[in-house]
Amino acid sequence: MSLDGVMATREQVLERLREDRRFVLATHEHPDGDAIGSLVAMHELLGALGKDAVMYVSPGDLPLPSEYSVFALEGAIHEPPPDIAERTVVFLDCGNIDRNSASVLRDGTRLLNIDHHHVDVENLNDVTLGNLLALIKNRKFV
Repeated sequence: MSLDGVMATREQVLERLREDRRFVLATHEHPDGDAIGSLVAMHELLGALGKDAVMYVSPGDLPLPSEYSVFALEGAIHEPPPDIAERTVVFLDCGNIDRNSASVLRDGTRLLNIDHHHVDVENLNDVTLGNLLALIKNRKFV
């Protein structure tokens, strides 16, 4: 992807984060530290922007390893919310949508993928961004 393409995609992601009001945040199956950290950080960011955001952690991924107890996961949900069709789903640290164990999350009104790995663009149907650092580099969230 060219630099122009990266910047256009970045703007699309930022527009969705600014404009949309309700979110479900998810990460890949068997989440590791960068997955959980990304989940918590995006939850805090969206909360600071006044958004309604919930963190989803699959019940199959519980309990999480004790080293992740430092992360603020209070209030995380383990079943997709009943209003999933009205929420934007943000996949974090998840280069391929099939790496999330809740296929119903694909029923969100929009799907965003923010990842620092190579992104399987063919496997997502909305906006993707291949590098989370590009999103936060200029700190232009609002």
